[in-house]
Amino acid sequence: MLKKAGFYNNILVLVFRLCGVRNKNMKKVVIKIIFLAIVCFAIMPNIDALSKIDTKLSSNIIELKEGNTVELTLAFDNFEEIKKGVNAYKGTLEYDKNIFEEIVQSDFACQNNWEELKYNPQTNEIVAIRKVGTLVGENVVKVTLKVKKM
Repeated sequence: MLKKAGFYNNILVLVFRLCGVRNKNMKKVVIKIIFLAIVCFAIMPNIDALSKIDTKLSSNIIELKEGNTVELTLAFDNFEEIKKGVNAYKGTLEYDKNIFEEIVQSDFACQNNWEELKYNPQTNEIVAIRKVGTLVGENVVKVTLKVKKM
């Protein structure tokens, strides 16, 4: 550990000499600037969430009847400006609790190599994860809702 610290210290001394920095306050400013630059470069590759993608929701039935089961499928389509693929999706599922029974984790099924899905029943948020990003439109998750008996 000491050898690494010495190496980094030598780099800082070299930077200070190249920049002509001699007083301690200026050295602190240069260290902060270098730290911020490193943090910015570390974060930049992860910011790819500004791209556009359409999400579609489809159902297996049109008319609801008491006791019926409805399957909703969430799909991606129309990828724009996405270079590395989509490997995570977060959304909120809003449904009428007077019509449908309460949804639980087991009501969800991942589709097309989407490996993991977590559902938070308090916030109705879902998070789907895929290890290898997709660049084509596909079904992501299927949720099964059961119509309450009135």
